[in-house]
Amino acid sequence: HDALPIWESYSRSIKGVIGYDVLGNLLSLKIPINILYGADDSISKDLARHDLSNHINIQLEAVTNAGHNLPLERPEVVAEAILRV
Repeated sequence: HDALPIWESYSRSIKGVIGYDVLGNLLSLKIPINILYGADDSISKDLARHDLSNHINIQLEAVTNAGHNLPLERPEVVAEAILRV
């Protein structure tokens, strides 16, 4: 029995606990999506690179000198990304 990709496993866990389908809702959007993640966060980096990079409407952006708490570690980068929208 093959293991689920990390992002799918995470999404299923959230859905089971609170009833929200993170991955399903994200992939159902028909608009461009820009996902920022900390380049030093091994979990987010692996999730982004392996599971989300193949979706045409998702653009991934690694932020240097940041880990899992991107808004706290690099608030200026997050603010700039929001203003670009």
